[in-house]
Amino acid sequence: MKQSIPAVSAVLAMFLAQAVCADTIHLKKGSAIKDVQVSEENILETIYVLGESKLPQKYDSKKVARVEYESKPLEWEAAEEAKKQSSFLDALDKYSKCVEMTDEEYPWLRQYGMFMIGETYKAMGDSGDASKYASAIASYQSLLKAMPNTIHKYGCLLGIGESLLSMNKPDDATAVFQQVLADKYDPKYDIPAKIGLAKILEVGGKFREAKTKYREIYTEARPLAEADPGLKDILNMILVREGTCLVGMQKWDEAQTFFDDLIKTATDYTVIAGAYNGLGDCYYQKRKLEEAMWAYLRVVILCEHISSEAPKAFYFAQVCMRDLATKMSGQQQKDVQERAKKLQAELRRKFPGSPYASRR
Repeated sequence: MKQSIPAVSAVLAMFLAQAVCADTIHLKKGSAIKDVQVSEENILETIYVLGESKLPQKYDSKKVARVEYESKPLEWEAAEEAKKQSSFLDALDKYSKCVEMTDEEYPWLRQYGMFMIGETYKAMGDSGDASKYASAIASYQSLLKAMPNTIHKYGCLLGIGESLLSMNKPDDATAVFQQVLADKYDPKYDIPAKIGLAKILEVGGKFREAKTKYREIYTEARPLAEADPGLKDILNMILVREGTCLVGMQKWDEAQTFFDDLIKTATDYTVIAGAYNGLGDCYYQKRKLEEAMWAYLRVVILCEHISSEAPKAFYFAQVCMRDLATKMSGQQQKDVQERAKKLQAELRRKFPGSPYASRR
């Protein structure tokens, strides 16, 4: 039996309505509000429509872990993939196109795109092009000016603080991190802000004080990580920083044991890269050049995509090779020297903006 045109239209309209309301609000307590249409996210509230209801409802954003949007433009997917592959210029182009799209179609897209432009510039800075930190700060500030209560407010502030620290402006960075802590918005932002303040101590050569701070932060963050999986990777990075403080304190044996233990349990490649670089530093300072070389080479082989650690590993692996070659002769010496030259050339080709690329 044929259905009437109005009946078919009603079914189609109902299907489309269901398709539109497909966002998911993931809550910190572990549950989720599903099949909603989120119209706005800010640090105060998450506004959405549930099912066929036309009345907007509000949820305290402090209780929201994240919003999963069903509808995403192809440009967003392409931008995310480009950033993941460290194709930063392509990512910036795609994110910029996302920012230009209409709020009616993707109400979440503009603020997310503006934030990711800042994150991409910062990633370029972390990869060795220090000139991009200023662009990162400008991008974060642009979003904060356009949307003072953006859901990314504290992500922007942390990005600004970390960029300022990388630009060797510890006083300015301290002010930003302290602003985050003063607002007491969410532990997932407070913990990175405290790490930033500890880094300032470390960069200033106050290794013992920094190590104590890292241990305090780790103790505070550990129970919180059970409820917020996003903090688990941060926990491991705190341990890496604690190990680097031991290196700074010239406690080579203690640091070596520390990094060895961390490598056995680490699963995050950033942590693995940091731990192997730390282990290489310990061996290098103890003049165990072959062991140091292999520690650095593990970063080169396993973690080349970790741009915050790979340039250092490339550089010191070839330094170890050159030092080892001085104790060799004949063809063996020439082979090792040639490998060192190739590593140096590869460093300059892959990470031309890194400070390590200009070192001899």
